[in-house]
Amino acid sequence: LMVRPVRRTPARAVGLACVIAVVLATAVPIVQGTRSATAQADLVSTVFGGTEQTATAPRDVSREDPWGGRDRLGILVLGGDGGEGRTGVRTDTVILLSVDTHSGQAVMFSLPRNLQHARFPEASPLHALYPDGFGGSGDVGNWLLNAVYREVPLLHPGILGESNNEGADAIKQAVRATLGTRVDYYVLVNLAGFKEIVDAMGGVTVNINTPVA
Repeated sequence: LMVRPVRRTPARAVGLACVIAVVLATAVPIVQGTRSATAQADLVSTVFGGTEQTATAPRDVSREDPWGGRDRLGILVLGGDGGEGRTGVRTDTVILLSVDTHSGQAVMFSLPRNLQHARFPEASPLHALYPDGFGGSGDVGNWLLNAVYREVPLLHPGILGESNNEGADAIKQAVRATLGTRVDYYVLVNLAGFKEIVDAMGGVTVNINTPVA
């Protein structure tokens, strides 16, 4: 069977190009959306799917209702200075991420690392020790917000109950009382993790146009 080739006029070529453009415009967002959804699912399962023993994580959650009926979810994002050759961890970045569990919209509250006299909830054993806020004698740097993660486990081991990370539980409570809002979970990124994030983005190029030394 011989088929006579169809002659493509300029109008036909333009029409074909438009169809291809529409298909791509429709397909690319779908593909990207699928990839994004998969990445978000992996993120959620990684951050919230662990078996870490904690004294402050929500108890009223299940596979059917992972948010425990909450309208908002509080996630504490911590940036620590722990790394090779360094002793202890100070959380120099303290950001509360509040997420609407229905829409996914989120807002962030950043707290200064040198915040003094961080409060603890009245029901917390730490409030009984520090009714006027986290503070004491000696170096003032040991009583700032960024020192709560390191100092509380050193000064009062086991005070909050069974936990694989007492520092995280302590600073979650400090942020909760300081902002007056619940803190459900936390994520901590150290220097090695920060490096991996930068590498995953393809690195950062810094252009220095004038001598710095």
